[in-house]
Amino acid sequence: MIDLINKLKINGFVNAGKTGLSSNEINELSNLANSIFEKFRNKKMKQKFASDYFPPKEGSEIVARFPQQDLRAFELIEKILNKKKIHSVLENVLGKNYRLTQIGLRRSLTTDKGLYLHQDAEGETNLGIMLSDNLEGNGSTIFLPTSHLVKTRMKVWNIETPPFVMKYFSIIMKKIKGEKGDCFFFFNRTWHGRSSNNSNNHNDVILMSFFPENGNFEKDNWNKYFLRAIKGSKFFELINTNKINWSSKEPTKKPFALRIEKDKIKNSFLNKFKLFTLIILLRSLFKIYRSTKKMLKFN
Repeated sequence: MIDLINKLKINGFVNAGKTGLSSNEINELSNLANSIFEKFRNKKMKQKFASDYFPPKEGSEIVARFPQQDLRAFELIEKILNKKKIHSVLENVLGKNYRLTQIGLRRSLTTDKGLYLHQDAEGETNLGIMLSDNLEGNGSTIFLPTSHLVKTRMKVWNIETPPFVMKYFSIIMKKIKGEKGDCFFFFNRTWHGRSSNNSNNHNDVILMSFFPENGNFEKDNWNKYFLRAIKGSKFFELINTNKINWSSKEPTKKPFALRIEKDKIKNSFLNKFKLFTLIILLRSLFKIYRSTKKMLKFN
């Protein structure tokens, strides 16, 4: 467990192995994902639950608030959230009062060209559950290792990374690879995107967003009838942000997921050198890229 957490803190991401669900339960969760995607492709369902479904766009298809689409999906995710390994990792990097905000179901289609490198909200930490065997990392989340320790955010440097460029940095970038039922953690501050899907199969993954109690996050728009049905569960406790004692007199120790935003975290000289060499190269390349794009636009 300590080795797992250290890898996450050093690299900004880690494949944590099996979730603890049985193979039958993982297959059931995978089949539920298939049926829910099929349900949302129905025009009537698409209109009725428009806010929960994002149809195929640029090779990716998404269902938001996955557990409320089927109570069995909720039950299986509840089991995952109660696993000691999952809880231990999240508590270590987010603190005791961490909260869950979103759970999305993402499908990478065979037309997926990938997603540009980016960063998300401060303190945000993701848990991913693989619902497909993906040993090559097709359409999987891709990372620049140790980039969560770079103090300057990508937006400040105005770095853009179209997916087609990332393949030229494949030696440096790391894909999440694994088997159905594997889980992975990552800090959303880590420079990450999505690799292209060069296979003949779609790949499904569940992505859950967690925040420390003092993180800057918003409550997701969960259905009130769903919340009523799951009251008393671990899931309900994690998404019910009203339960946080914001006015606690005891100061909360700043969790690692927030420390990486402002505090100086130890990083090896070699990692620093690799990162800043790459950053200088990226900034130069995209200055040329933007200039060329601007010239072509006006010609």
